[in-house]
Amino acid sequence: VANARLTIDPEFTTYRYKTPGMSLHGIESSIAVYGHFGYFSDNSGQFSCVDLNKMAPVWSRKLEDDSDVTPILSHEGDRLAVYTGTEVDWQKDIVGNYQGTAFVYKMDAMTGAILWESSVPCWTKNAANQGDDINGGVMGTPILGKQKLDDLVIFSFCMTNGIYSGNSVVAFNRSDGKQVWEYEMVQYSWSSPVDIYDADGNGYIIIPDSIGQLHLIDGQTGERLDVLQLTRGQSGDKAGNIESSCAVFGNRLVVGTRGNVIVGVTIR
Repeated sequence: VANARLTIDPEFTTYRYKTPGMSLHGIESSIAVYGHFGYFSDNSGQFSCVDLNKMAPVWSRKLEDDSDVTPILSHEGDRLAVYTGTEVDWQKDIVGNYQGTAFVYKMDAMTGAILWESSVPCWTKNAANQGDDINGGVMGTPILGKQKLDDLVIFSFCMTNGIYSGNSVVAFNRSDGKQVWEYEMVQYSWSSPVDIYDADGNGYIIIPDSIGQLHLIDGQTGERLDVLQLTRGQSGDKAGNIESSCAVFGNRLVVGTRGNVIVGVTIR
């Protein structure tokens, strides 16, 4: 119809909640949605499932620390599973630098029951409102493997060697949580890793780091295949810290950096 018009008049509903022991307010991740169920976590470490039709709680579970991770959902047999992880933030009452533990979880998305959990030691800086808090742990969304990686879930753990130092990309078996491989980096990374696949279904992982490098990892073995240093145009200067996640379409990757540049990379 030539003169048809489309109008949008949405209704807004606010969901407010409070749980025992909730001292930190705020949600710094995106929500994951399955049907009318929504899944998210907050700065107090409360992981929640909400009925979005009724805007009512279904279940909630206390995690070991703050979580900024966007959960990922997976149909596995007759079960819907949800994966998430925590950073190292307030788990110890220490001002300054300390080593804590970053946890990762697989839960039953319908009940909140923990199916398995694992952890990696990471560092954090608690500035107690007297400077920047520099958090380590799981800061990016994990990868749910596909094709030849469909038995893996892959997390990135930040600051494994100290403040501003070290990163581990770890692949876990989705069924039992056992570690399959670990890729260790000198620099830290706050980015979410991304997965890409070739025509034969072989999977590869790409993750940026804090000095503007892109790491290409064999998704089945954790072996480093290549490292590319991104630069600022013709100047040759490093592109700067990468905190964003890479966008990939076909063989083209695009990512933004703290050096005020957006870089396109061809993947071969």
